[in-house]
Amino acid sequence: MVGARGFIGRALCAKFDTLNVPALPLDRGDLDSPDAVVRIGECRTIYWAASTINPAIAVDEPERVAVDQAAFSAFLDLLAKLASPPQVVLLSSGGTVYGRDIPPFTEDTPARPDTAYGRAKLDLERELSVRPLPQVIARISNAYGPGQRPARGQGVIGYWLSAVAARRPLRVIGSLDVVRDYLYIDDLVTALVALHEPDNSPNLLNLASGVPTTLREVLATIASVTGVERPKIELVPQRDFDLDEVWLDATLAYQTLGWKPQTNLATGIAATWDWVVSTNSTSGG
Repeated sequence: MVGARGFIGRALCAKFDTLNVPALPLDRGDLDSPDAVVRIGECRTIYWAASTINPAIAVDEPERVAVDQAAFSAFLDLLAKLASPPQVVLLSSGGTVYGRDIPPFTEDTPARPDTAYGRAKLDLERELSVRPLPQVIARISNAYGPGQRPARGQGVIGYWLSAVAARRPLRVIGSLDVVRDYLYIDDLVTALVALHEPDNSPNLLNLASGVPTTLREVLATIASVTGVERPKIELVPQRDFDLDEVWLDATLAYQTLGWKPQTNLATGIAATWDWVVSTNSTSGG
């Protein structure tokens, strides 16, 4: 697992641990170690979740896009030198690579990203697709859940819950009518674990709840779960790279993996809120 310190990486490694499946947690800096290269060669699957960008960073710091792409390319070069390279599972973005087409997006929807972040993700996909390596590209919707720390551009649910806990206004970008597809972290890692069996999956797969959800619905659920009936809102203008409606069709994942998300929004937000409260209490916040 390259990117093991990130939100999804930590959760995936923890899931493999509960299944008594050995996992190799790595970060990009570890790839220079000869020992790490040897251990990678012993793996059946390597997940790449080592991105350092989000939609805002991709616009403001294009040099980081180039660094991400160079790191992934070098990693694939390393794998190509192995006698029996592992399968590569690239964690990509279902929310941005399809662009501004009409949702729900299937794997057959043309990838026409019109944002720097979407183009960066599609470039990684293309870099992998031309390599003679066993591979799966997982286009993931908006993952959320316990363990997702609030940060710039890193998940509205976690960010809003942290704001509620700190009694800060909830920042709304554009409109409460923006539509997204929220996937609970436990459901996501269950699907990613299923991809550890190479024969079970196609080369391109959407992983998503398949449920279009407005920010207004997220806000109402947060109010219900936290008991804060009318959280204060700070409305800011929509940015050029923000999309109005994004949700995915994950039928292919069900057909090939037998996977369906099991966690509805209220349950997922409640579990995330419990984690936020617990984290704040243990940190003295």
